Amino acid sequence: MTNRMVSALAKLQYHNLYHTNIRPKNLLISKEGDFKIHWTNYHYSMYDYLISQNAPLDAKAALSPEILDCLLKENTEADFNPLFADVFSLGLTILYAGTLGDLDDIYDWNHMVVKPQRVNFKLTLFGVGTLVRS
Repeated sequence: MTNRMVSALAKLQYHNLYHTNIRPKNLLISKEGDFKIHWTNYHYSMYDYLISQNAPLDAKAALSPEILDCLLKENTEADFNPLFADVFSLGLTILYAGTLGDLDDIYDWNHMVVKPQRVNFKLTLFGVGTLVRS
């Protein structure tokens, strides 16, 4: 399953398409077992949506550190690599799928950062050890 998720993202990136809003509710599985990355507003990234709509942060979103940093600085220009953002978000989505645990506690929303120690804890629940430095 993980390989299919990564292949779906690789296909998007091969065509220079970036999602920037990958999260559990945006991944679909077809009857044939293929993964599809759902894109409700294909012309808006999560970053664009958060900036333009002044929307509240969706605690279920798997936002990357790059996007959080831009939001913290209130950049109206997307000043991050969307490839890195998508890879990070897909990784968190896979972690969510493996543990069925909420992602809310890995963020410090007041400071707009990812808490590496919480990611490490969730990785140990997934059985892969720690990959993120504290």
